[in-house]
Amino acid sequence: MPSQPKDDYAELIDLARDFARRELQPEVDALDESEQPLAGVFPKLGGLDLLGITVDEADGGAGLGAVAVAAVIEELAYVDPGTASATSPNSILFVA
Repeated sequence: MPSQPKDDYAELIDLARDFARRELQPEVDALDESEQPLAGVFPKLGGLDLLGITVDEADGGAGLGAVAVAAVIEELAYVDPGTASATSPNSILFVA
């Protein structure tokens, strides 16, 4: 069976899934109610290299493509779609 594109990013997916379960899941009801992002979520995601995934390694990113970003966003969205939506532009749209 041919590998699926996300198979190449299993460790990245696990990291995003673990983060979502550990950091977002306990706060998800409060996040929905307040309609505000979790305080400090972006520095935490950045510290795990889950932001700037498409930035070249020479510039401090992971040098991965859109499939990797989509895999991370998908894992975050399972727990908190708001955080996933806010993370997406920070991961792909502002990369020049």
